[in-house]
Amino acid sequence: MHETSLMYEIIQAAQNAAKDHAINKVTSIELIIGDELSVLPEALSFAFECLKQGTILNESTLKWERSPGRELYLTYIEGE
Repeated sequence: MHETSLMYEIIQAAQNAAKDHAINKVTSIELIIGDELSVLPEALSFAFECLKQGTILNESTLKWERSPGRELYLTYIEGE
């Protein structure tokens, strides 16, 4: 299940971006997931729920949009 390793990298990127912008608590992140990536959004969501524990994303939500192509983008981070 490569969704777990993808989500690990997404969480790391979100934490780094939050740190760069002095965000202490991430409340929401948004992704764009390409249809050709063979990524199951439900598996990605499950990995997110497991991996966010004990991080600044602990209470955050995950939203995504599907798009044509092979991209996977972290498009938005909200926090306080």
